[in-house]
Amino acid sequence: FHGFSERVLRQHGLEIGLNPEFKLLDSTAQWVFLKKNLESLDLKYYHSAGNPNKFISELLTHFSRLKDENISSAEYKKVVDKLVQESSSEVEEVLEMEKLQELSSAYTLYNKLLIENNFLDFGDLINYTIKLFKERPNILKLYQKKFKYLMVDEFQDTNFAQYELIKILA
Repeated sequence: FHGFSERVLRQHGLEIGLNPEFKLLDSTAQWVFLKKNLESLDLKYYHSAGNPNKFISELLTHFSRLKDENISSAEYKKVVDKLVQESSSEVEEVLEMEKLQELSSAYTLYNKLLIENNFLDFGDLINYTIKLFKERPNILKLYQKKFKYLMVDEFQDTNFAQYELIKILA
């Protein structure tokens, strides 16, 4: 999935505003990138004075899960805003909503920083390919004609975004 998506985006990414010269960040590079930009996330709940790097891995795991589900930062914010509106004023629930709002804000800023720095992570590869195929049906048609059959090894291990990509191509 990732190799295919990377080739597609390098060839056609400009169609959706991506620089085809993007740099792909592996998990270590993501960690370093987030650490370098940690202060700009303005974290309160996910901030530890004693160990400022404490939550980096957990944040990246959360962002990765959102991308595996093909959830954009705008969609995530909309869901969080709805939850906040429907929540009660109990202290525990207010704290939970503040935590969710912080995660939503951090996810939005993380994605913005990636694009500004011409970086993509592995989840971006699939999500931007889906976006490309949805927004540019002519390019999708090229790949549908190119691949008469699709075979997916280890299909049971596909996540939602990967399954969406398969459905679009098929």
